[in-house]
Amino acid sequence: MKKKILLITVRADTGGGPRHVADLLEGLKDEFDLYIAAPDNYRHSEEFKQNAKDFLPIPHRSFSLTTLIEIYLFARAHNIEIIHSHGFGAGLYSRPLAPFFKIIHTYHGLHKVKGIKNKIKTVIEKLLLTFRQKVIYVSPSEETTAKSLGLTSPQSQIIPNGVDPEKLNSYPAMDLPKKEGEILLGTLTRFDPHKNNSTLLKYFSKLPINYKLFLAGNGPE
Repeated sequence: MKKKILLITVRADTGGGPRHVADLLEGLKDEFDLYIAAPDNYRHSEEFKQNAKDFLPIPHRSFSLTTLIEIYLFARAHNIEIIHSHGFGAGLYSRPLAPFFKIIHTYHGLHKVKGIKNKIKTVIEKLLLTFRQKVIYVSPSEETTAKSLGLTSPQSQIIPNGVDPEKLNSYPAMDLPKKEGEILLGTLTRFDPHKNNSTLLKYFSKLPINYKLFLAGNGPE
């Protein structure tokens, strides 16, 4: 009998975290019975529904006790064995349920950023670590950041984020404007302070004039 796993994400819009969850659903749906709790009516929502046994709509990037109860009842109704949460918001829902289910949590980004908001998030993360859980870091640098913030767990593992090269190669190429002798560089990113794009622009401006930079993404910046 296949294991029943519930994935939780509070984002289904454009971003690496939701894309990662979508890839997990598509890649593991034949090996496990997968369910998902995620926001509805966003870019990846339909893709989540297509590859999951059942879909529980939850609020986008917000927390409520009502939703926590709904997730608990949903997991009980489907005899879920493992809950795997992705990102800070999803962890608020999964880790308090550790007395009832096996919990896996993937951080998907830890940052040593100044400010009261991030300090509060770090305190909350430390409190959530008191619940028994398996923790996944998506890179060695994330594990290093976790150690510096005191967010380590005895049950932890590094599983790097991956991409499917065949899927990437299936996308049509863009015809970018290029003059003779120019060297093109490109980045896919989210335009917000966590991605530190300002540093990229600062140092790119020091390169010779024949270098051209293309940025693709979205966000408040």
